[in-house]
Amino acid sequence: MGAPAAGTSFGYIVGGIFIFNLVVGTGSLALPSGWYAAGLVWGILMTLLIFFLAYICVTFVIETQSVATVMIEKRKKEELLESETMPINGVDPSLPDINTFEEDYSSVDKNQLEDSQSGYPYFEDEGGKTAFFLKQVEMGGMAETLLGKGGRLFFYLILLVYLYGDLAIYAVTVPQSVLETLTPNGIPFTDDFTLPPYVCYWCYLIIFSVIVLPFCLSNFSNSKYLQFFTIICRNLAFVLMILIALVTIFSKSGADPANVPISNLSGIPTLWGTIIYCFMCHHSIPGLISPLQKKRKVNLLMFLVYCGILVFYLLLSSTALFAYGDSNLSDDCKSVYPCQIDSLYTYNFLNSSRVVISYYLGLFPVFTLTSNYPLIAITLRNNMMKIFTFGENAPWAQGNNRRQYLFALIASLPSLLLAAVFTQVDVLVSLTGSYAGLFIEFVIPVTLVYFARKEMKEKYPGEPNPYKSPFQNIAWLIGILIVAGLSLIVVTLQNVVNIYDLISGWLDN
Repeated sequence: MGAPAAGTSFGYIVGGIFIFNLVVGTGSLALPSGWYAAGLVWGILMTLLIFFLAYICVTFVIETQSVATVMIEKRKKEELLESETMPINGVDPSLPDINTFEEDYSSVDKNQLEDSQSGYPYFEDEGGKTAFFLKQVEMGGMAETLLGKGGRLFFYLILLVYLYGDLAIYAVTVPQSVLETLTPNGIPFTDDFTLPPYVCYWCYLIIFSVIVLPFCLSNFSNSKYLQFFTIICRNLAFVLMILIALVTIFSKSGADPANVPISNLSGIPTLWGTIIYCFMCHHSIPGLISPLQKKRKVNLLMFLVYCGILVFYLLLSSTALFAYGDSNLSDDCKSVYPCQIDSLYTYNFLNSSRVVISYYLGLFPVFTLTSNYPLIAITLRNNMMKIFTFGENAPWAQGNNRRQYLFALIASLPSLLLAAVFTQVDVLVSLTGSYAGLFIEFVIPVTLVYFARKEMKEKYPGEPNPYKSPFQNIAWLIGILIVAGLSLIVVTLQNVVNIYDLISGWLDN
């Protein structure tokens, strides 16, 4: 689900709903599998830890956004003053050209008052006069404002990796959901010939590709109704899964509580990356909070929303674990209910006695992800076109959107090709969260807020910022970077071991 359409505004309640539904995506379907791998204790502890660290970094993004807004406003004022007397050629080169953000930034001049003592303009909001304000400066713009063009390039490269991971997850989930729901054992044509499941999967992938690729070549249109459709389908599915799991628990027809896994250290790396992915929204925060009619309590709003997300994840995963987290249950969810927790939680309900609900839960990722795939692909395409200038002035790229079509194919095809040979959704979610997600959620916000505070302290001390993070001590920044570094090392070592075991298995066979 994308950010609200440009020009819209809303209050805290609607804003909270937007944020909740952006964070709680299809990646959460892999969370029960992560809990099952690591056990109940580590599932709870890791979810609580990532929740807390993710919220801290959300406040860092908001604080950086407020500082970047003021820096850009001041830059605009300097350029305006110099343009009245001389050509603009002596402005501080450490700040980027304001035209860089013409797609990401809108002026706040209508709220501007007299200059503050620090040299920044004052703005008026619901809390009174302040030198700080929140307008839509995307994280790429923040990175360039504070770190220069190199910082902006680094951020966008990480974002591209993350979006490619997103598309790969979608490209695998859709055809696999159709396969597991409709033709788990293949398609029988005669008594002697059945189309194998893996061939069916490829056929569904081709159909999916044919459907989504034309939309990937186009542009965004008004997606409000599409977003509402996605919200309703997804939340209904999650509620149904929780209710069915609760019925299974209280009817004692599922897992034996004595067999529910309590602690398994080897499952932590997979769980870690999955939870990071599930709490990811940091790159979308500016677009979500900028339309808020009132912003002074945005940190409190984000805390309440994240608490709601935490409760939802704990409820979804704990009910899944106590309903299906038993190694004595069958691992064949294609034909047996109840079964062990599958890599994609919807598969656990394929053979429920509630036939209509089973089909709905099995196929709901198909509808929501098919509608979202072009939106993510277009976002990836547009970001690639910002970074790479290939073909900008080439004769072949002039007219008929040829360059746009080329980048649309570069954005869309790799994930579809990957989906043809790799079908483990839980692994894709874990890898995307463990690497690109780790940087976007933790490393980049910490880096940006460090330089934002340094800028304000050195050049404009003493100006109160109503949007500053409650976590001002440098120890928070160091602690998060240490956790991120350690997790990167542990996850990488675990992945090396997994690859070694995989290769060894192939050689033995």
